[in-house]
Amino acid sequence: MGVGRVFSFHEDRALKDCVTYERDGVTFVSANLTGFSCFDHITERMKQQGRNVWKLRKGVAIPTELGLVKDLRPGYEGHFMLPPLRDMPLKKYVGIIEELERDPSKCVKLTPQEIRNG
Repeated sequence: MGVGRVFSFHEDRALKDCVTYERDGVTFVSANLTGFSCFDHITERMKQQGRNVWKLRKGVAIPTELGLVKDLRPGYEGHFMLPPLRDMPLKKYVGIIEELERDPSKCVKLTPQEIRNG
């Protein structure tokens, strides 16, 4: 699940969630096990009015260029990240994530009632 006021798998969010670096004038995302955040449950923050929450459908295959990493830090139970498996240009990384969002067989926006119900 992701959270935001508009679908937030975009470059601004990637610059916050990912480790990036510049090479030859191109921004790259580092394959260091960090990436866009996702959760296995609805958090209290997600329940705030006006928030948009998207859910990956059960059984969806993660694109082969990405991994799914469980956050093992105390206090981050149910938090996962979608990191690139290899360093890649930021635009490519964001494009791969956006492909999930655009495919309703893979990703759906939850209704306010579904968010409230958790």
